[in-house]
Amino acid sequence: LMYCEIEKFAVVQEELIKGFAAKNPKVVTVCVKILTTALREFGHKVITPKPLVKQFSRLLEDRDKNVREEGKKLLVEMYRWIGDALKPQLTSLKPMQITELETEFEKLAGEKAVQTRYLRSQQEIREKKAAAGEDEEEDEEDEADGVADADPYDLMEPVNILSKLPADFYEKAEAKKWQERKEAMDLLLPLTKHMRLENGDYHELMKVLKKIIAKDTNVMIVALAGQCTAGIASGLKKKFSVFAVVCTETILEKFKEKKVTVVTALREAADAIFQSTTLESLQESISGALGNKNPNVKAETASYLARCLCYCTPAMLNKKLVKALATDLLKTLNESDPNVRDNSAEALGTLLRVVGEKVLMPFLGDMDNIKMQKIKEASEKVEMKVRIPAAKSKPKPAAVAAAPVTKSSSVSSVSSSSGRSAAAAKTVSGKAPVKRPKAAGGGVKVRGGGGGGPAAATTAMSEPSEAEISLESALEMAGELLGPDVVTQVTDSNWKERLVAMENINAVLCGLDSTAPCQALVRAIASQKPGLKDSNFQVLKLKITGLQTLAENTDFTR
Repeated sequence: LMYCEIEKFAVVQEELIKGFAAKNPKVVTVCVKILTTALREFGHKVITPKPLVKQFSRLLEDRDKNVREEGKKLLVEMYRWIGDALKPQLTSLKPMQITELETEFEKLAGEKAVQTRYLRSQQEIREKKAAAGEDEEEDEEDEADGVADADPYDLMEPVNILSKLPADFYEKAEAKKWQERKEAMDLLLPLTKHMRLENGDYHELMKVLKKIIAKDTNVMIVALAGQCTAGIASGLKKKFSVFAVVCTETILEKFKEKKVTVVTALREAADAIFQSTTLESLQESISGALGNKNPNVKAETASYLARCLCYCTPAMLNKKLVKALATDLLKTLNESDPNVRDNSAEALGTLLRVVGEKVLMPFLGDMDNIKMQKIKEASEKVEMKVRIPAAKSKPKPAAVAAAPVTKSSSVSSVSSSSGRSAAAAKTVSGKAPVKRPKAAGGGVKVRGGGGGGPAAATTAMSEPSEAEISLESALEMAGELLGPDVVTQVTDSNWKERLVAMENINAVLCGLDSTAPCQALVRAIASQKPGLKDSNFQVLKLKITGLQTLAENTDFTR
């Protein structure tokens, strides 16, 4: 366990898993027991569940009773951390074993697993937070919330479905006889039910499915193609993003079809596709569909937009996007079709719930009270799929108040070591630096090491400063440099996505100079939820590294 604490947890887990194959059952028992203890103390983000999944059958079917018992305890502990994400992995076990485990799982209902032992890097971060006076209760809440990050998808082995398609699949999928086209879809559908699909060249397959959805006259085949598209999008997740826009456009256009089976399948496909992309990427497609002449297309598109917004946070919706969505929905809110009006009110209500009145109201104009009341009622009924970060009070106001009255020596050291002036900050922000009152004695003097030479007496450098910008403006500026998808990816609920985003950001930061928009980049990293309270230590470490790079290479202001 001490090896785990000093950051060697991956090696420890690997070697202990090797011990599962030992001939001596006592060795196996001890290896399983240590892993269970490590998981209980350090949590599932240090002792990762995926390598253990393949060992379930071996442990629970071992001839030694003690090995089976310890294996069962390991599974129960894993369930304590990742919850129902574990259940899809139990299908290979015997019914009796599953029943026993289910009984143990029920005993853990409502219990939240919390990390009780920390890696050295985590300990340092906690000490810094404690020194800064941050709320420990919020830290514990974030750690408990980390349990919800577990996704069954991450535990599954990817399946290559492209290699399982028969040689004549594409020929049948485009055949003139509807029976052959249906046969092709019937063959594909079970393959797309796999939870995780292996990445590959899906262009030809998606081209065929898109064509069927757009042009096939047989509603039964269209519905099957929609279900297949939903399965592929869910199985590929972010890797489906290359097909997201074109497929969504086709699906929204096809909502003119009134058959319930088709509409249901298309809704399922559209919702699955959204998980691979962003609302900003789909905005033009949604805007075009809301302007369609067919009322069914308008109604279903507005409803789809409302569902998409349930997965959004304020940081994902800049003012430009909010304005575009609100403008389109205000038009459909006045349509003669009641379904279009109701769904538009629902979408506006969801948008209101996400961004708040302060952001949305300027774009609504002079709206009559009846419509406004309808939008607010819809807002109250919305069930968000993500947590909207609440405004937090500033920690330790005394420490903030003390900041301007800093010892001159500390300011001098910042000025002398950085060698930068307020003029550099002006270049970064595009605005004149904020003027600060001069300290008594005519300013801060740079102290030399040996005494009062003329240079020491006259050299004075002011601390870099810049006007504060809003979070939305900061994210827009950062998005221009890093890419809007990367800025959004930093807030993803999946820690692996946040890790990839921070790796990409740090790669860009290393090549920046003093003219970079420092404030915008800092806020993109630290001001978006979870910010510097990220529950994953790897992501947090990269965030701190990124801030360090900015501090060293750019005009880093207060």
